[in-house]
Amino acid sequence: MYADWLQSQGDPRGAMIAHQLAAAATGDAKLAASFAKELARHAAYLLGPLARIAGELQWRFGFIRRASLSVEHHAPIDEMLETLLRHPSARFLFELLLVGHDRMQQAVAIAERLAPASLRTLRLLSVDHLDATSLTASLVQLRRLSMSGRGLVLGELALPALEILQVSDTAPTAATSRALARAELPALRELSLDFGDAFHSGDASIDDIFEMMQRPAFPALSSLALRNTRYSREVILELATSPWAAQLTSLDLAYNHMTDAHALSLVGHRAKFPRLAHLEVSYNELSDASLSALTALCPDVRSQRQNVALARR
Repeated sequence: MYADWLQSQGDPRGAMIAHQLAAAATGDAKLAASFAKELARHAAYLLGPLARIAGELQWRFGFIRRASLSVEHHAPIDEMLETLLRHPSARFLFELLLVGHDRMQQAVAIAERLAPASLRTLRLLSVDHLDATSLTASLVQLRRLSMSGRGLVLGELALPALEILQVSDTAPTAATSRALARAELPALRELSLDFGDAFHSGDASIDDIFEMMQRPAFPALSSLALRNTRYSREVILELATSPWAAQLTSLDLAYNHMTDAHALSLVGHRAKFPRLAHLEVSYNELSDASLSALTALCPDVRSQRQNVALARR
């Protein structure tokens, strides 16, 4: 109906919506091609200053659904982001990807002010010493938040709709670890924390992560990844006594310097993980014998490139 009304007003977006709706309903490749032709024909109206990033935009029913901006190709990224978010074609933006660290703090400030209520996925990758304190407090409608880089600062994580949280940080901060310890995430299904190769270079405390694991604040959690913690023994013991243990169907402990003793300890706590179906233990120091023993914990054990020399010590 909206497409029909727009067409009656002479708005070319109406035809765009109609083409994509028909293509989605029928799977007709010709209709999909006609959408591209309409977009090219009305680029001045539908894209305008966004024409230079047209290849980084994904459309759905006449509006931009997904946008990807990088510092390398779209500098200054904060100005490009503001242009995007102020454009009528981005009023229903669903997913936003920002890559790089130059002027990323300014870009985050733009996102805080201008991100549409439709935004559900935000990914900030390869960022450096980014303070996202106010961002995580303002985008309460997010379903997925992914961040990677160094020295990331997360604020209060009171995100009632968040389902996926992924944080990879080679120098994790105390602010972020404390924010995780206090987080209230009732809808969270997947949590992935990767402390990179230099966990000790940050000022985060693993005790904050352990405190988080002991709280019943993530009742929907079923998939957990804890990588590069360097505390295999403690992680296994904390998990075994955590309320999360009975919920987990997937557990990722890759890159944790796990030894056979750690694997056997995990197997010894198998009664604590009644729903566990998938276990990832790649890039550790496990022998074939301990990998075989882990199948008593769950049916699907995935493993790549164990450090065999260390595993045989």
